[in-house]
Amino acid sequence: MRSLLILLLLAAAPVLAQSNDDAEQCLSLGKAEADAGSDRRIEVCTRAIESGSLSQEKLAVALNSRGAAYARRNDPDRAIADFDAALRLYPDFLAALLDRGMAYGTKGDYERSVADFSAVILRNPKLTQAYNGRCYTLALMGDAAHALEDCNRALALEPNTPYILDSRAYAFLRAGDFPRALADYDLILQIEPKNAPALYGRGIARLRLGRQQDGEQDLAAARAADAGIDAEMQKIGVAP
Repeated sequence: MRSLLILLLLAAAPVLAQSNDDAEQCLSLGKAEADAGSDRRIEVCTRAIESGSLSQEKLAVALNSRGAAYARRNDPDRAIADFDAALRLYPDFLAALLDRGMAYGTKGDYERSVADFSAVILRNPKLTQAYNGRCYTLALMGDAAHALEDCNRALALEPNTPYILDSRAYAFLRAGDFPRALADYDLILQIEPKNAPALYGRGIARLRLGRQQDGEQDLAAARAADAGIDAEMQKIGVAP
C-alpha cells in the first residue's frame, strides 16, 4: 500500500510542477506590455486553471490574471466572468475587485464600476487606483463634483501623477472649468510631452477659452501622436 502511494505521488509530481509553473508564468506575463493580452498568456492561464491541481489562492490569482488578459483584449464580458470566479474564492481579493470595476467601466456599466471601486476603498482607503477609477467613472456619469473629490484624494496620495491628473482634468472639462483643466493638462505635458489625450484635452480647453490657434495646434499634435485620438476622445464626450 505504501509503495502504491509513493508511485501515485511520483506520478502526480510532474503535473503539479507544470501547473505551478503555468500559474507563475500566467502572472508574470502580465508584466510585459507585449504579452499582457496575448494568446500565449491566455493559453498558459487556462492550462493552469484547468489543471485541477492549484491551491485555492493560486487558482484565484490565475483567474484574475486571465481576466486581466481578456480586459487587455477589450473583452470585458470574459474578463468579468473570470473576476467573478476569483471573487467567489476570495471575496476580499482587492486586485479582482479593482480590475472588475475597470471592466464594468469599459462596458459602460458605470454604477457597478463605482460600486466595485467603493468596495476597494472601504477595504483599503489608501489605494490610489481605486480613487482614480471612481473619479474617472463619476466624471463619465456627469458627477464632476464627487469625481473631483476622489481625484484630489488620489493626488494627495500620489502628487503630480499623470494618469490621475488626466482624470481630474477630464472632470474639470465635464464641469466646464476650462482654466483648471488647462492647468492640469499643462502639468501632464511637462512630464509627458507627447501624451496624446492630454494634448487633445488641452486643445479643447484652449478652444473653449477662445485660444483658437493654440487649441488647433494642440489637436494637430495629438493627432500626430495618435491617429485614432479623435474617435477615442469622442467616446468620452470630448470633441472640438
